[in-house]
Amino acid sequence: MEKDLTRGSITKNIAAFSVPVFLTLLFQSLFSTVDSMMTGNLLNAEALGSVASCGSITFAFTYIANGYAVGYKTVTGQLYGAKKLKEVRESVNTSLCSMIAISLLITLLGTVFTVPMLKALGTVEAFLSNAILYLRLYFLGISAIIIRSGVNNLYYALGETKLPMYFQAAQLGLHIGLDYVLLKFTGLGVVGLALAGIISRTVTLIPLTVILLRRMRTFPKAKKFFCPEIFKKITAQAIPACIANSINSLGSLLVTRLINSFGDYAITANNIVSNINNMVYLFTNSVASAAGSFAAQNFGAHSLHRIRKCALICFAINATYGIAMIVLFQFLGGEIAGLFMGGDTDPTLYENVLTYSTQYLNIVSCFYIVYGSGHVINEMLRSVGKIKITVIAMVLMMSSRLLISYGLAYFIGDSAIPWGIAACWIATYGYTVTYFFIGRWVPHNKGVRRRRKA
Repeated sequence: MEKDLTRGSITKNIAAFSVPVFLTLLFQSLFSTVDSMMTGNLLNAEALGSVASCGSITFAFTYIANGYAVGYKTVTGQLYGAKKLKEVRESVNTSLCSMIAISLLITLLGTVFTVPMLKALGTVEAFLSNAILYLRLYFLGISAIIIRSGVNNLYYALGETKLPMYFQAAQLGLHIGLDYVLLKFTGLGVVGLALAGIISRTVTLIPLTVILLRRMRTFPKAKKFFCPEIFKKITAQAIPACIANSINSLGSLLVTRLINSFGDYAITANNIVSNINNMVYLFTNSVASAAGSFAAQNFGAHSLHRIRKCALICFAINATYGIAMIVLFQFLGGEIAGLFMGGDTDPTLYENVLTYSTQYLNIVSCFYIVYGSGHVINEMLRSVGKIKITVIAMVLMMSSRLLISYGLAYFIGDSAIPWGIAACWIATYGYTVTYFFIGRWVPHNKGVRRRRKA
């Protein structure tokens, strides 16, 4: 059921919204975590390294496409907050058409350029053949990933979070079963891993999308299934987000090349740490998603004071969580990283991966509070239409990360990677948080500034 976030307690709204989103993100993250753990334990560390070699590429394509999801959520959320229900239905229909077109384009580009991309990243020769096979299959099923992200964001724009959570849980359960059967009993290797993902995503996406379309029938009838005017609004929000995501993706690819230069232990360790960090980010990302949807609806309703209060509440939540994570990883970082490798892994590789993973977590965990608070502000700025600011922030993020990572690599070796992440968080979020609190995002309209809504 849709939820109006322009009324009622801000804290209760954030809590009620973010808990299902947290669980949805948890199930999404467990999807890749289960892949990594089953690959490392049911296959071997080499297979895990092959899949890890594809990580930055799959991330780049989905992250670029997900820039449009920002447009879907922002435009639909603002229309819903303004109670323009006919336009909401048009926005949902138009968004779905856009998702399908983008996913088909990315499928084509990804499958054609699989080998050149892997070679350009300097993929280790021992990983290359499996990486090519896995990545091509991944792109054949990428439509389900892109459309799922867009559909979830449409639900979030309407204040609905429970239904995406239920279907994400079903997808995870189906995926775990398929992973186990295909990896343990069929001998398909990384092919089985890719097929498990394609099947589980597609089977659960179809009914989730059908339910959304049926709910739209309760809204006033739209004049067009595809509305060019709304598509222009979505694109106006999405293109800067895509540019920002492209910059981030390019930076990630360049960092991946640096990681590959350190050898197989760094590649495998980076995959493990990425999975662990993704688990940590679940809570902060769910709070940020709630804050973004809250900001979009309240911006549409001109309740700007509620947006500011929401930011402060989210800051307090993230500070508490960040401190808990610092304590956890300072004492148990190595033990958690060790869960991702089986006993048959080469002893030398195992030791090197474990040492680097522990060091990485000890450094990055100290800056989780910065990430959480800044991510909330970025989502809110996107949702009130200040996408260009987030593009500037992304340029700042990637440039600072690359400068620190490559600049320090000569002096401190692989430790430069986590320190690069810390530096880019400080630079980027210092800028966006300052921008938000000096009020530059507020419309230059006194009536809009002063309006208050309970």
